[in-house]
Amino acid sequence: MSGIRVLVANKTQAELYDLPTRRSALKPVRTFTNPAGKKRESALGTSRPGRMMNRSAGTRQAYESKHSIKEQAAEELVRQVAAALATHVKRGSGTRMVLVAAPQTLGVYRRHLPAPVRKRVILEIQRDLNKLPVATLEKRVLAALQELRPSVIANWGVRRRTPAG
Repeated sequence: MSGIRVLVANKTQAELYDLPTRRSALKPVRTFTNPAGKKRESALGTSRPGRMMNRSAGTRQAYESKHSIKEQAAEELVRQVAAALATHVKRGSGTRMVLVAAPQTLGVYRRHLPAPVRKRVILEIQRDLNKLPVATLEKRVLAALQELRPSVIANWGVRRRTPAG
């Protein structure tokens, strides 16, 4: 196994890190941003919801979509991250993964990650740790990994020798 890939995400940003060995530092791989996540809902959409007359009650009522524009933008960010992780797995990487996100965001990731990527996830940390410094984040991830069964992280960081030939 080559290492562990750590995804630290919230609704506005997702960062991928590599953790090659137990003694190495987190190495930034890629950052995904959702510019719509920091804007107000009114700045993203200007139209009011559609209205219709309710004949049985004699009143008008509004029809709104199930998801707000901000929620749709956050899901688009999740789809981008899921696609990047899927291409990483398709390339034949044996990297295991750790997901770090708030519980609600983690649920969105669970829904959108393809099955091959979900099989690689060995740990989920249900906290929004996106704004922590990298050194503090690294300590928290390493502490959580140490609590796993030894068989899960047994070969982490061990380079396999190939016969010379």
